[in-house]
Amino acid sequence: MKNDTEIYLDYNATNLSIIEFSRHLPWLQGVHGNASSNHAYGRRAAAKVQQSREIIASALGLPANGLVFTSGATESDNLALRGANGRVIVAATEHKAVLDTARKLEHVIVPVDRDGKSTKIT
Repeated sequence: MKNDTEIYLDYNATNLSIIEFSRHLPWLQGVHGNASSNHAYGRRAAAKVQQSREIIASALGLPANGLVFTSGATESDNLALRGANGRVIVAATEHKAVLDTARKLEHVIVPVDRDGKSTKIT
């Protein structure tokens, strides 16, 4: 039996809104290719990636070469956790990708109670 009060809140990982899709559409039309390839399609794609990098970096007040694009959340999580110097503390409510890497690297995982409040550092 379906509970009518269920609300799915993980759309960020699975869907693109119509508004966001329409914003991305110009980037998806006419420019395609592997930005790491040296053929004409790749060079055009690489130019668009660089243009995006400069726009985003400028908005964040960063140098363009200080911005790293990854293929997704798990790669980003791993880059952050593996690149951190010293002890990292994460909540037990983190995504599995974060928790798996944190455990492997022996970082600190803070348990939480049923309300999501930290209980102690382990």
